[in-house]
Amino acid sequence: EAQSLRRINIAILDTAQMVPARLVPDSRRLSCLLPLLLLALPAILCQLLGSRPGAAFAGGPLARWLTAKPMLPNGVVAPCRCTPDVLLQEQPGSSEQLSYDWRERWYAVCFEENAPVRGARKPNSVSIFDEPLVLFRDREGRLSCLEDRCAHRAAKLSEGQVVDGQLECLYHGWKFEGCGRCSSIPQLDASIPKAATRRGYPVEVREGIVWVYMGISDASTRKSPPVSADDLDKHTGFDTYSFQVDLPYDSTFLAENLLDPAHIPVSHDATPGGGKKANAQPLAMEVLETTSEGLKGRFRNTRRKDPSVEGPWTSLDLEAPGIVRFRANPKPGLVFGAALHCMPLGKGRARLLFRIYSRFPGALGLIVKLRNLKPNFLRHLSSCVILEQDAGLITSQEDRIRRTGLSPKADWLPLKTSDTMLVAYRRWLDRVGHGMPHYIGWGRMSAGG
Repeated sequence: EAQSLRRINIAILDTAQMVPARLVPDSRRLSCLLPLLLLALPAILCQLLGSRPGAAFAGGPLARWLTAKPMLPNGVVAPCRCTPDVLLQEQPGSSEQLSYDWRERWYAVCFEENAPVRGARKPNSVSIFDEPLVLFRDREGRLSCLEDRCAHRAAKLSEGQVVDGQLECLYHGWKFEGCGRCSSIPQLDASIPKAATRRGYPVEVREGIVWVYMGISDASTRKSPPVSADDLDKHTGFDTYSFQVDLPYDSTFLAENLLDPAHIPVSHDATPGGGKKANAQPLAMEVLETTSEGLKGRFRNTRRKDPSVEGPWTSLDLEAPGIVRFRANPKPGLVFGAALHCMPLGKGRARLLFRIYSRFPGALGLIVKLRNLKPNFLRHLSSCVILEQDAGLITSQEDRIRRTGLSPKADWLPLKTSDTMLVAYRRWLDRVGHGMPHYIGWGRMSAGG
């Protein structure tokens, strides 16, 4: 600091010496130097503050000038040269690749209530990373999943119908069993070639969710589908609310949005199920663990009624392949959790399986149960309003990345007090994206995003 002040003083004296002495009477030399000292005062304070000019001039023109991102030709924003303490910094070792294979994963394709029922003639069409699948019930009433492509001429089997537990192609009537074996070809009197068999995928139902495994691991070695920490199959007494919806943007943008609790009071101000803008505030956020299986973190409010009492943490995790989990346990017996499944239907398309669950003791639990008597279609309407409020913002983000080719790292200004988890997620994608068909990470992305 002494050296910095010395440099500034020398600069001031040099500037003062530029004024011819004969033009300034001795009695007025001080009045000449005073304006120069006032002009140099902001620079002196910035030298003393080091890399934190905004701390002294928050919101002022000097702070905006010092922290502004310079513009390059064609309106492209260059990386900010000023990095105040509030900005997220790179972490040592965070760019090392992690082992990952997108196929060796379970994917939540739908809630069981949205799956085909036994005897239903219409199968369900779905896709994972743009690979088309078809879901139907076989002769025993078990859910079956096949690649959605007839062996004959590649027509979609989901356009057909289920007849006696077999999936019939609408084009020429070829029939397929739940295991994928072709059982009938009306135009063929000879034996059916083995090449007519379609690939089948393992299916399991856990916590009321239909899971499909995309890999080839043997049943004895592959893991079971992931479940919430409270395992709703084993523990009863929870009040739950669930819905699913397909969305017109990439699943990574959906997960990023759900890992961002800071946006809720602003984007969903005065919206049922949303928040209040007055509650927008800096958040304490921590990333506790990063592995190939995802992220574990937590957050809490920084504004409290009693500053001497620390507020409770809410856990916020990202579980591969794209499950955002919240869990809060502020008081004994009181639990609130959320499992938000962000399924990659394909590039620019996602499916959200939204579920929240809670358990409240005593009179509070009774109030919650009375509130849950509200018809589901009304609750769905409120949920759709929230999704619509986010949709325009999220699609504008995605469009800009695809249009400019700029990574989030090159284009965004993330804050420690709001963006820690979502940036950690994008950095995680940098490390596991090599094992995915396509991805957009923090500093890297696949060809075409």
